[in-house]
Amino acid sequence: MFKIFSVNILLVASSKNEIAPLLKKASLPDNVQFPVTLHLGGNKIDIIITSPGMVACSYHLTRYLLSNECDLAINAGIAGSYSRKLSLGEVVEVKQEIIGDLGIDNRGEFNTIFEEQLILPNQFPYKEGWLINPNQLKMAERYPQKKGITLNTVSGSEERIRLFREKYTADIETMDGAAFFYVCLCEDIPFLELRAISNYVEPRNKSSWEIPTAVDNLNRELLKIFELMK
Repeated sequence: MFKIFSVNILLVASSKNEIAPLLKKASLPDNVQFPVTLHLGGNKIDIIITSPGMVACSYHLTRYLLSNECDLAINAGIAGSYSRKLSLGEVVEVKQEIIGDLGIDNRGEFNTIFEEQLILPNQFPYKEGWLINPNQLKMAERYPQKKGITLNTVSGSEERIRLFREKYTADIETMDGAAFFYVCLCEDIPFLELRAISNYVEPRNKSSWEIPTAVDNLNRELLKIFELMK
């Protein structure tokens, strides 16, 4: 069990809106510049906003780590769910990630980089083609543990949804989770990914999304975690 005593926390989000309630609680102005440092629950928390996507996440996270140290990195955001067993607004811990669209289009058939033998499935930091979080953090035990797929393009059509659902049997979909896993594994940093379900992965229909509920629940859980880490 990973135990934390005196910590510097790095909070990574792709957009300011996803952690807006946390920023409001800290009385930060709307035009605050990132990175920014907060002190909550007796913890020092650095926050970086990366912008959506794997490239942006990888760059901003790596740039931060080149000149800063952290005891724990937390990636927090909203996500789409492939499973109706997850409720809109529910918060989950993502324990493993995969870069879903990294591969080869072979005359209309999608093959992963592992199926094409461009990378071995157990070549570091992968395990059987997945990026897996080895940390067992006590403050995250109450969350359902799920599998995530990270894509450069959010799924919004039946054909694309069917392809990724059948190929990976993942629970949720994001645009940056796997990049966060990759950097943290390579840099040997304890990490945690928390996601609140804002919508179901289906043909795009934003009228059915519950973004405000997901954001509120996500930030409520983040504050609980910071309190637990006193």
